[in-house]
Amino acid sequence: MSNDNGSVDDILTEYLESISNLPSELSFNMSVLRSLDEQFHAVVESMRHNARSYAAIMKMRRSATATGGGPVIIGADKDARGALMGYRSDYRDALEKAEQKVDTSQRVLDQFNAHFNRLEKAISRLEHQQQYSQSSNSTRSRKRPTPSTPAPDAMSRKSRRKLESSSSSDEDQILYCICRQISYGDMVGCDNPSCPIEWFHYSCVGLVTPPKGKWYCSTCLDAGFGRAVPTSAATTPASSARKNRHKKTDSAASSFTLSSDENEGEVIDVEETGEEGLDEHGGRKKKDGAGWTRKKRKE
Repeated sequence: MSNDNGSVDDILTEYLESISNLPSELSFNMSVLRSLDEQFHAVVESMRHNARSYAAIMKMRRSATATGGGPVIIGADKDARGALMGYRSDYRDALEKAEQKVDTSQRVLDQFNAHFNRLEKAISRLEHQQQYSQSSNSTRSRKRPTPSTPAPDAMSRKSRRKLESSSSSDEDQILYCICRQISYGDMVGCDNPSCPIEWFHYSCVGLVTPPKGKWYCSTCLDAGFGRAVPTSAATTPASSARKNRHKKTDSAASSFTLSSDENEGEVIDVEETGEEGLDEHGGRKKKDGAGWTRKKRKE
């Protein structure tokens, strides 16, 4: 047969052409078997006739001998001998016809076996072609990360999918991620160049979309990679000033020294409605609408 990697149509066409003579071959051999069978049965019938003739002649001879004076059958011995010789010849013919029938049957069986083996080979080629097609399609559609090839920058390393690859089936068995499974779906790479795992499935590390900036796995984070150096918060005088601005004042009104006048009576300084505020240096200042006035106390 031709190339094992032929197309499905080529394989089927070739097989159908190979069995095109099978019907005529089977018909011829069946005709031969039918003819041999008819000849065999004719010979067997002749054997039965000769056997009956010989048995009848021998019975007559035994009867004449037993009576001791019966009529003598002329040519009885010759007839008996002829029947016996005919039976022997028919037996040989029947045996020959039987052997011919066996040979013809074996030839038919060999033809069936040859065509059956050819059919098995055609089926095997079709299965091989189907597996090859499926393997080619899956290899073209499968995306795999390439850890040995460094990415141009960290951002592209995070957002890229597994690259398409048509490598051998041995590479399909490489295990990635903390789940120790082969590559599939979207994967993210650790930005630690010495990461022992390097590539992780999104679902295994809780990602849905590509991470922004650099990304480190939990193992590398525990080892100290990717952590920012903490900086101590500097205290400034402004912070204490902001605290002081939020404190309540002790009192909205200040105490003033009372003054008296003999003619006008006792006078007291009181504060008009208003509020005090704090200036930018932390001191008091009056707001609009606030002031002091002098009122006379009623006697």
